[in-house]
Amino acid sequence: MYDFSDKPLNWYDINDYFHRHSGVESNLIYESAGMSERQFTATIAIPTYRRSRLLVRAIDSAIHQAGINNYEIIVVDNDDLKDEATDKLMQSYCKKYKNIRYYRNDSNIGITGNWNRCIELARGKWVVLLHDDDVMLKSYLKTTLYWANKSNCTLLGVFHTDLY
Repeated sequence: MYDFSDKPLNWYDINDYFHRHSGVESNLIYESAGMSERQFTATIAIPTYRRSRLLVRAIDSAIHQAGINNYEIIVVDNDDLKDEATDKLMQSYCKKYKNIRYYRNDSNIGITGNWNRCIELARGKWVVLLHDDDVMLKSYLKTTLYWANKSNCTLLGVFHTDLY
């Protein structure tokens, strides 16, 4: 975390925030059958921490994406202790669906550390970060990938229903 009391923020500083938590393992707890051999066009990455009740809605919205089949959903749990509700939820989703992986970090690496970890664990060409208290429209992935490929961009930002 940046300490603003020491010196003014230098916007040109380059920091490797991925390296900061490189010693923390993210253990694969559950995985849908056949996931290890597959390649994906996109990854929907969901960072979570002790919010299984909200996580259900986020995963359900990710599962029900229309018009695209070649994507994975990964959930990265930042709770180093086993939360029974989240564990049972993820076990049932991985058994029922064909494109879900569930990881748990060895230690809590903070919210931004967990966002970065989601990106590191993603296997898709494109990565969508979906917070555990948000939901996706059914056409979100199809529409976003259409514009990403049409514009030949490397980064695409979508906020609410606006495309940038």
